[in-house]
Amino acid sequence: MRLFCVALVCISIFSGRGIAQAVGQTPDTSAKPATKAKKIWTNDDFGRSSPSPGEAAPTARRSSTRRYSDAAIFITPRNGDVVQPSDVLHIGISVTPGKVKGPVVIVSQIGDSNDIRESPPYSFTMNVSREDHVGAGSPLIGTHPLTAFGDLGGKYDLASIDVDVEEREMPTKLSVRGNMVRQYEPSRVSFYRAGEQDHIGIYAKFPNGDEFDVINSTYLKLVSGNANVVNVGEAGWLTAIGPGDTTVTATYTFGGRTLQLSFPVSVSVPQFGLIPNPLALDFGDQPVGQWSNPLEVVLTNRSDSTIKIYPPEIRAGARESDDCTASPLPPGGSCSISVTFLAIQPGRTQGIIYIPNSQSGQISLPVSGKGI
Repeated sequence: MRLFCVALVCISIFSGRGIAQAVGQTPDTSAKPATKAKKIWTNDDFGRSSPSPGEAAPTARRSSTRRYSDAAIFITPRNGDVVQPSDVLHIGISVTPGKVKGPVVIVSQIGDSNDIRESPPYSFTMNVSREDHVGAGSPLIGTHPLTAFGDLGGKYDLASIDVDVEEREMPTKLSVRGNMVRQYEPSRVSFYRAGEQDHIGIYAKFPNGDEFDVINSTYLKLVSGNANVVNVGEAGWLTAIGPGDTTVTATYTFGGRTLQLSFPVSVSVPQFGLIPNPLALDFGDQPVGQWSNPLEVVLTNRSDSTIKIYPPEIRAGARESDDCTASPLPPGGSCSISVTFLAIQPGRTQGIIYIPNSQSGQISLPVSGKGI
C-alpha cells in the first residue's frame, strides 16, 4: 500500500483498486487570529482586483490554470468558473492514456467527492459546502483550488484549476466583525499602537437567507481612506500605520449594483515606554530582486526604568542590523535599527518587524515597499 496526503486528505492506492479516505476534514471554525498574529505578507497579498460582473454569467477573476503535469486537463468546470454554495459540481477531466497508474480522485476544501475513477470516463461529482468556513478555517466564499490526483510514478498532482464560490444575488446587508471591532452599533475599529493588526470579516446577508463572510469574494473591494493611518491588506488584514482617524470602506459589486459599508478606524500611539521613530518604514518603488538602500529607525526609552531589547523577529522581505541588543537601554537612551528591503516580485508588499523588549513585551514596525 502507498499513501500520499495533501490538504488534509490522504489517498491510499492499492494494486488493482483504490480507496480514498478523507481524514480530519471537519471545518475549523475557530476564532480568527489575534491582533498580534505574525502574518507574513507577500506581494501576492496585494495583487487582487475586484471585478464588476454583469448580471449574466458572472465570472471570477481568472488565474492561470495550475497544470502540474501533461497527464490530465480539466474539461469542466473551467478555470475561474463561479459555483454556488450547496451546488452539485460536475467535474470532467481528460487523462492522457498510459500516464496514470491506478485511480484518479478529486480533492478540494470546498466540498467532498467520494468518486474514484480508474478508467475513462473520468467524471466526478462534488457537493459544494454550505458552511461559512472550510478547510483550515478559510471563508467558503472566494476562490479555491480544485485538484485532480493520481499516481504518476511517485508524483500525484495531475492538474488544478480555481473555482470561485459566490452567491448569485445581491446582498441586502453588510456588517464587519473582528477582534478589534466594537461589537455594538456603530461598528468601529480601534488600534492602540502602530503595527497592530486585526483580521476582519465582512459578513453579507442574502435574500435567500444565507449569511457568509465575503472578505475573499471577488465581488468585494476593501479600501482605506488614509493609508498613513491604516493599511488594508488581502483577506481582511488591517495594519495600524500611524496616529489618526480614517474610514475603511467595503464595496460589494454585482450585476451593475453596489452595496457599501463604511466604518471608522482610529489609531493612537503610546507616549510612554519604548518608542520608535518613525513608526513605520515605506521603501517606495524598488527594483525587483535588489536590496534597497537602508532606512533607519531610532528607538527611545521613554520610561522610568531600563529596557532590555531582544533580537528583532523579521516577518517581511527585509533584513536589519542594530546597536540595540548589546546592552540594556537606560531611561532617555536611544539606539538605532537599520533596515533594508527586498521586493521579490512586482507589486506592493507589507510585512512586520517585531521588536521584543522587557517593557511592553514587543513593539511592531510595519515595513512596506513596491516591486517594480
